[in-house]
Amino acid sequence: MRQQLGALGAAERHQFVGTFKRYGFKTDYGHAKPTLLLVDVTLLPDQWLTDHAWFNLTKGFATLGQLQSGDQVQFNGRVARYQKGYRGHNFERRQAAPLRWDYKIERPTKVQLVDATLQRPPLPTTQFELLQMIAQATETTRYLPW
Repeated sequence: MRQQLGALGAAERHQFVGTFKRYGFKTDYGHAKPTLLLVDVTLLPDQWLTDHAWFNLTKGFATLGQLQSGDQVQFNGRVARYQKGYRGHNFERRQAAPLRWDYKIERPTKVQLVDATLQRPPLPTTQFELLQMIAQATETTRYLPW
């Protein structure tokens, strides 16, 4: 899928820039975990790598505050290979989304806004308030545990 990303290899860290699109969340053993979506991710200085990449909302991203769609985010990260697709017992779903290898950017560090003059309000401090903010912004409460 993301051969250009995979070609970088996992041996060293690289510097990336992406455009913030929106917050989201994923569920893990019944618990919701906040995420964020960056689009048009490029390797600095100007090598386009992928149309989108999802990240856990780590402390580094959270320190930027409430990002707005279009904000440019710069960070360092490492490329890793992972297996994606359906792992359950439903045969039809397994046929529709078979297991395959893909690449992701993980362990983001040195996260900063490209435009350092932007000041964003801080994110909510509790997990519950943060997930409520994301649910309202995405108009989705279907997967939240409450």
